[in-house]
Amino acid sequence: RTAWAEFIVEFIANREIDVVQVLAARQGVDLAPALRAAYPSIRVVVDVDGDSTEDLAWLAYATSRYGNVIDAFCAPDAVVAAQLHQAGVSASRVHVSQAGLEGQGKSAAAIHSEMYGRLLATSVN
Repeated sequence: RTAWAEFIVEFIANREIDVVQVLAARQGVDLAPALRAAYPSIRVVVDVDGDSTEDLAWLAYATSRYGNVIDAFCAPDAVVAAQLHQAGVSASRVHVSQAGLEGQGKSAAAIHSEMYGRLLATSVN
């Protein structure tokens, strides 16, 4: 278990990974500052939810502790997006992953893919 951080950092280096998506993994957000220091062009995306007490605690932890080094937050709907805004996350870093968009013919995977493309395009300066 103690070797996970080293494994993740080396895996990213060996695979030339551009985007890291964190899904409710404390170690993932805890690694965000180290990843940004080691790989300045990497983009860190965190998925958040707001349905349960655990989800709200995760949102608070990720935003209050690492909000400044996380490039984007994926919210499942406008309610969670509003919670992120209340936590001080700028609107430009909040992406609603589904909220009615699937009804417009877009899957959650397609929405994530588009967001990753925008994040990577902004890092090519």
